Amino acid sequence: MVRWPLPHGCFRWVRGHGVARPPRGVRYSTTWIVWQRQCWSYLSKEADGEDATSETLTPETLIQFGGIESLLLERVDSTEQPSRERWDVDRTPGPLDSETVRHETVTVAVEGTDASFADEQFDQFGFADDDAPTQLLVPQTRTERELPQEYPLYLYYPIENTRDVSLPFCLHGHFTVETNRKDLSLNSLNENQAVLERGVELVARVAEAAGGSNFGDRYPWILLPPPPKSYPDDPSSQASLLTWFRAAVYEELRERPCIPTVSDEDGISTPVVPGESLLHWDDTVRDGFLALFDVTDSLDESVSDAVVDRHFPTRKTLEGCRSVPATWEERIETLLWIDDAEQFSTEIARSWGAILGSHLDRQMVGQDTSHLVCDSGTARALFVGTIETILRSGSNDDELSATLDMLSSHLEGVYLLPCRRTSENGVVGDDAEETRSESDAADSTLLVPIEARSGPNPNERGTSRTRSVIWDVNSPERDTQPPEVPREKSSFRVYFLDREVEQNERARRVLDLAGRPWGVRVYDGTPSYFRELLDTFAMDDSARVKALDFYFLAKQINKLGSESTDLQTDEGSFVPTEYVKSAVARSDGDQRQNLRRRLNLRNNRLTLPREGGTHTIRETILDDDWQRIRALAHGEDATEDWDTFDGNASATWPAPTEEAWVPIAGALETDDAHERIAKTLSLFGVSVLPDIRTVWMYGSGHPRTRGDASWDPIEWSAGDFLAGDGVPESAGALQRSLADAGNVYQQWITAPGRHPQTTAEHSNKCNVKTDGVLRDVFLATWIWFDDLDAVQQLGEENLLELLHRYEGHHQVDTWDGMDLLAWSSAWRLRMVEVSSDASELAASPTGSLGRDRHNESRTPRPLGRWRCTICLYSRKDWVAWG
Repeated sequence: MVRWPLPHGCFRWVRGHGVARPPRGVRYSTTWIVWQRQCWSYLSKEADGEDATSETLTPETLIQFGGIESLLLERVDSTEQPSRERWDVDRTPGPLDSETVRHETVTVAVEGTDASFADEQFDQFGFADDDAPTQLLVPQTRTERELPQEYPLYLYYPIENTRDVSLPFCLHGHFTVETNRKDLSLNSLNENQAVLERGVELVARVAEAAGGSNFGDRYPWILLPPPPKSYPDDPSSQASLLTWFRAAVYEELRERPCIPTVSDEDGISTPVVPGESLLHWDDTVRDGFLALFDVTDSLDESVSDAVVDRHFPTRKTLEGCRSVPATWEERIETLLWIDDAEQFSTEIARSWGAILGSHLDRQMVGQDTSHLVCDSGTARALFVGTIETILRSGSNDDELSATLDMLSSHLEGVYLLPCRRTSENGVVGDDAEETRSESDAADSTLLVPIEARSGPNPNERGTSRTRSVIWDVNSPERDTQPPEVPREKSSFRVYFLDREVEQNERARRVLDLAGRPWGVRVYDGTPSYFRELLDTFAMDDSARVKALDFYFLAKQINKLGSESTDLQTDEGSFVPTEYVKSAVARSDGDQRQNLRRRLNLRNNRLTLPREGGTHTIRETILDDDWQRIRALAHGEDATEDWDTFDGNASATWPAPTEEAWVPIAGALETDDAHERIAKTLSLFGVSVLPDIRTVWMYGSGHPRTRGDASWDPIEWSAGDFLAGDGVPESAGALQRSLADAGNVYQQWITAPGRHPQTTAEHSNKCNVKTDGVLRDVFLATWIWFDDLDAVQQLGEENLLELLHRYEGHHQVDTWDGMDLLAWSSAWRLRMVEVSSDASELAASPTGSLGRDRHNESRTPRPLGRWRCTICLYSRKDWVAWG
């Protein structure tokens, strides 16, 4: 039996489902038993088997009946033990603090004889002025529900034919219904519209109150009904009335400050209307917003607002968006009321860029590091979310490029680019890497800052980068082995973009356009990769090259081919003659930048392991063993004709057999380890002569070529260089060297026969040609010995041996009649006393010094064939300076 009496509302609800109570006189008859089973199937949560029904009593219905605190069900028959089920409804004041909304937390607990069920909780809202009939019920949990519940309208229990309204909340009101209680009354549309208007107002008040009190993370999202495509202003049917209601909810919510946003003070949120919030309907964009909170948390920082166009939502607000189904994007878009999607997304991108710039900029982060270690999922979400804001701001490349330009000021220096971590372990000297497992590397990613390649032309002086980011390394169109990733403990600041990110087609589209504004490059083979690696040390100031850095370059040095003119590793190749001429002649391309890099490498110091010491690259020369090993590495067989060379009078690199090289050579694990080391030393600009200095036309040691500086270094002053920099050290050293020589050299290279009026290829109408005016012309490269004493200390025999060994490497037959004026290291060598004839030789530009290996007597050898100093003339408009 089902114990009687049922609550009146429950009885009416059961009867409304066609379960009529049998007459009293037929109790315990078959009809009575059937009725009991039907009641049980509709009322019991425990009903199963043939007794189960999809129309069972729900907690929402019990709550909306009102006035019920407990419901006890008991089913008794003659063959089984009684089945009991107890429903308890507990109401407590809710935490929402509002003067306009009444809030209760309602918990429904169900306990059965053979089963127990999880409690279900709801937030029930009403007007604070006790308009009791209009009630809003929102489930707090969705136990065993993948999607939010969909409700019809309620008049104590569901109005069946309003289920198409599919509300995510349960709205109760004193609706007027048809006699069968299954639909709204067609004859009372105005009255029902008035009830729905009260419902719209209640929904809006709840959303506004929740936004202003940090109540829950699902508001206002859980209050968004399915958006109508269109709706009537004056409903004429039950269906159109429901459509009108859904549209009215959105219209009212757009006017209410219901979106909590972060403020410029920690822990305080500010609600704004949806149209003023930095929200997007796309969940990828919002996931990027959420990722920012995770990154700042890892930095022990908080997120504050940086208002440009819109206000940034709180973490709870964004998490609430994530809690609703992805299919609700249309609902969020409708709430934001977007007329022009591209214009809207442009504003979102601009505001988001400002937020990133104020939180993840290098200066804001305050860490002296070229990368941040970040959870992989977080780093990818941050980047891909940003990509999506850009893609949605335009439909073609020009529009997307305009967005990138707009964002450039905000994103410069922002840690945004997700790059791979290394998992390989190894030890070279004292620079051991911390042990890290493959899984650790997979779970974390490096966030590298955006760093635009400055200037309209990469060859413009002043281009400075602190890191390089390469992508598309694993392109299926490339059949070569991808390069190795530098270890994080090394000094290299070359990064490979995260593989998962670069395989994202939408990300690739932006990356194709973002090369210059973001400082990312498509992998272009080994030479390009080496240049990126070497940029770590290609600075005007001296930097320390660690053993681990040197090893990494030596390991891959054999991948460099002869086609890379600026990366050759034989003697004197740090100033490749033809490359210099090409760099002067062409303002486009990368020649000038590449030459600056190669020359600046010589400013550095190399620290060797096992107490091998730290050696200045340009001051430390190769001894006899290293010279022979390098020659072997280049396949030269002329070493059989070499005499011995004793470089002990100068600073030399530790011999190949010394302990300092053992860790590096051992880690290379190849038979040609020492050959690789010799080539790598030469790549850094190590020479057989000490302290060779250079100043070249487009380097930092040379005045701006667009200024009024003289070609003669003696006349250079601080005003000829970049403002505030003064005279660079290398330029000052050149001035001192020329002054020490009595400024004779300038007279010699401008004497008849060597003056650019006759040697440089200019237009016949050029004033250099017609009048010999040395205005707007410069020597392309100055190369000199900074310490003549160090050269002199090598001694006559050793200098002659070097001249013999490397004559072929530095040979120049004559002036080429184009823009080449002179090869003048001969002049500097003439000032070194290597024989009793030195003074006589110094007086003559055509003097010779040499040695016949089969005859100890002196024989002539043109010193002009030994290239250490290059002097190139060029006219400004001839090299297209505009």
